[in-house]
Parts: sequence; C-alpha cells; structure tokens
Amino acid sequence: MTSTVLFPSLLGYDTWHALPTAVQAMHGAAPTLRARGIADVAGAGHFAARCLRRLLGLPPPGAQQALTLTIERHGTREIWTRRFTGRRMQSMLDRRPGSSLLYERLGPATLGFALRRDGDAIDWQLRSLHMLGMPLPRALRGLVISRSGTRDGRYHFSVDVRLPMLGQLIAYEGWLEPSTDATEHPSPVIVFDGVCLLCSRWVRFLLKHDHAARYRFCAMQSASGRALLLAHGLDPDSPLSFLLVEDGRGYTDSDAIARVFLGLDRRRWRWLSRTLSLAPRWLRDPLYRAVARHRYQLFGQSRHCFLPTPEQRERFMP
Repeated sequence: MTSTVLFPSLLGYDTWHALPTAVQAMHGAAPTLRARGIADVAGAGHFAARCLRRLLGLPPPGAQQALTLTIERHGTREIWTRRFTGRRMQSMLDRRPGSSLLYERLGPATLGFALRRDGDAIDWQLRSLHMLGMPLPRALRGLVISRSGTRDGRYHFSVDVRLPMLGQLIAYEGWLEPSTDATEHPSPVIVFDGVCLLCSRWVRFLLKHDHAARYRFCAMQSASGRALLLAHGLDPDSPLSFLLVEDGRGYTDSDAIARVFLGLDRRRWRWLSRTLSLAPRWLRDPLYRAVARHRYQLFGQSRHCFLPTPEQRERFMP
C-alpha cells in the first residue's frame, strides 16, 4: 500500500502505521471517502484578502460552519472537494516522480509540502509555492501552518495561512468524521438522544400517537445518527442537537418539534403545531434550548440507549 497510496507512500511504512486510526482512515486507500464535520474559519477582512480568497476558492470567515469533504483517489492522485457553508473549495493532491513532496494545486497556486509525523499528527511543512506555474521566492511565501491529527478521538485539522502585507489570508480549524450512506431517507427521520429520559418519553409518545407509522427514529449515539447530524451541520456531541429530517431538509430546535406534531394524524396535534408556530422563534427557541441544555439534571439520564420492542424495531435505524 505504501507505494501506491499518497500519504503512506510519502510518510513511509513505519511512520504511517504509528499514526492514530482516525488519521489513517482519512488519509488511507479508500477509492472514495466522504466525511462531515464542523469548522471555524477566520481571515483578514480587508478588500485584498477577500478578493484573494475568492480567487482561490477559499471559504469566507465564520464560526461553526458545516463542512463536508469528499476525497476521490486515483493511485497517488487525490481530488479533495470541501464544502463549507456558502463556498465550495476543491484542490488536487499528488506526488511527482523523484520528489518526496506532496503537491497541492488550489486554483492558480501549487504548494509543495514535506510531510512529517509529530506525535499523533501529520505536520505539513511548506517547501515551495508556485503561482500560475512561476516559483515564488521564500520571502513571498509567507507562513503556512498545517496539521492533521486527532482530538477527542476524532480527526482534527488546523490550517493557518499568512502572507506578507496581506496578513492572515485564511485559518480554519475543526473536525471530520467519515460519513455513512444514512443521510437520505424516504420517510421522515427523528434523531434523538438515546440516553435522555425526556427524549425516551418523547419517542414513546410518538410511537403511541403516530398511528400511520410515518416517522422513523435514530439515536444520536448511533453511527447513522451521527452521520445525519453531521450532514445537517449539527455537532453529534452537543446536548442541544435534535433533528428532524424530512424531504431531504433538516429541522432543529422548536421548528422540529412543531413540524413533528404537524405530521401526526390527529387534529389536536396539528392544532398544537400551529399554536407553537405562532410564537416568535426568538421566544420559543431559547426556551427549547434551556430545557435541552439541562435535560439530564431535570429529567434524568439512562446508562443505556433507548431499546425498542421487537414490534417497534423496524422503525429504528442502526
């Protein structure tokens, strides 16, 4: 594998196998990898920095941006397509015969990196920079700090690019998890906290009153639940995460609660949905989040995820 896959071939067998599993999964041999996560993006706000970011396809600054990544591998060539909130960023990574550098082409720029292991992370050290095929002298390369490793068991990345006279062009940091195919479903799916006693009562209520068996359920602690939350820009480890996925669209907070009631087949629940929707979001969302944030203290927590009965099992995703 080390001779035909980009990152293992550049790092070497011993170094590659000393890295954490989460790093190997992201930079390994899968022909296609899809991952989802969250990123904080920063950068200078002046006109020149904004123009250069747009030229290179870099995302605009913003906190807690939903991020999806698709990596397509063809031998040692990899095409990375990142989709931040509001911007698509694509680059091609490869190595050249006789060179020990990783080359990343991003718009008109080509960057050459030496990859080094630093503890449980890969340190990307900039060695060359070409713009429109012309090499730039070291004084004009600026400073590029890039690392990919792990944090809290998940793949974590950080990139900081600073250029002479421009300042911080871009800096983004966050986490990614490989996603499953469980992000699209014909039936509405409710993602809930499987160890929250309040959430378990909510699911039992819906199982009782959803006579048409319209809704399916998925615990946020499951692989499918994490994938769905990530697909809609939510943190799977946040106590505030609650999600309804319907017709490919995600609903959260009090909007999700109101829409769930709207989908039940008794008139009184639809009236309740419309009554909730009459209240302004600036009032109902903070109330919902306050309860969600303190639900373990108020209603208790189970040591095990919610377990459906054998008759209910087909309505629950793994």
